[in-house]
Amino acid sequence: MEIAFATVPVPATVPSHLPCPACEALGAVRGEGHPRFVAELRSGFVLLHPDQTHFGHVVFAAKHHVADVLDLAVEDREAFLADLALVMQAVRAAVGPRRLSSASGVDDDGHLAWHVVPRHADDPAPGAPFWTGEIGVRPDVAMRADLKRRLLRGLLAAAPVRRQAAPARGSAPR
Repeated sequence: MEIAFATVPVPATVPSHLPCPACEALGAVRGEGHPRFVAELRSGFVLLHPDQTHFGHVVFAAKHHVADVLDLAVEDREAFLADLALVMQAVRAAVGPRRLSSASGVDDDGHLAWHVVPRHADDPAPGAPFWTGEIGVRPDVAMRADLKRRLLRGLLAAAPVRRQAAPARGSAPR
């Protein structure tokens, strides 16, 4: 039996003549002054999701405009996935969920973003995908500040320590 595969060209990004709403939004939320901004990592930005029905819900958005993690060069993909793991560890440390849900959320704008969603014991819809629930909790300034502090502590605790290798015995320092 022979199987024929059709190749369908799929654009990796939004056509260059169209602006990317996510890229524009990332430019606006960059920096500590924006209420949703948490941190900038090597490969992306950690942002609070505007709805905190699942307390601790963050979005990890790629720094560069790509539609899918597979569109990244291998080394960039490895960095993105390693940073995503740091974000997941930080969320776990920050809010102590029962478990985490995560999903790649590419909207019509074609910009890679990953949702990390804590699922707590009092989850409003246990077992259901997080995106099917009601939007309900809009954090106030104090809640956002507390959550950001907790997430930053979690990121710092999860971040690998980069050490410079010691020179080999008998070799001259450079």
